[in-house]
Amino acid sequence: MNRITRIAGSLLLLCFFVLMLNACSKEDDGIRKDTSIDGQFRGTIKLTANHIYRLSIPQEDSLAENAKITLYRTYEDLSYEKSPVISGTTDSLGRANFYQLPDSVYYINAVYNNESVEEQVNLSGEINFVEINFY
Repeated sequence: MNRITRIAGSLLLLCFFVLMLNACSKEDDGIRKDTSIDGQFRGTIKLTANHIYRLSIPQEDSLAENAKITLYRTYEDLSYEKSPVISGTTDSLGRANFYQLPDSVYYINAVYNNESVEEQVNLSGEINFVEINFY
């Protein structure tokens, strides 16, 4: 009986470790390293654009829908608006996502209602969350 109890305990412990290992490898947390087919680490930029009101009367801020987002590899490219890596437009929730980007520093130009905002992101094989505010 003692041997059967030890085997059952060992199997139970093994099942627990297998389940924990599987749970840790899932993408549930949304923060994981993305890899490309060639095995190089790639990352994701998840951007949210907000319109913040400057009025003295409290007014609800809103999401910046249809903001144009452009990513550049160098500050010079951003300055001269040349050689964009990728561009997109924010959705109705003010979000724009850029997936499978090679690790690099990216310079972001966001334009909404003729206002331009610049940001810099150092992408290193993970998900970077960027918030852009227009005033």
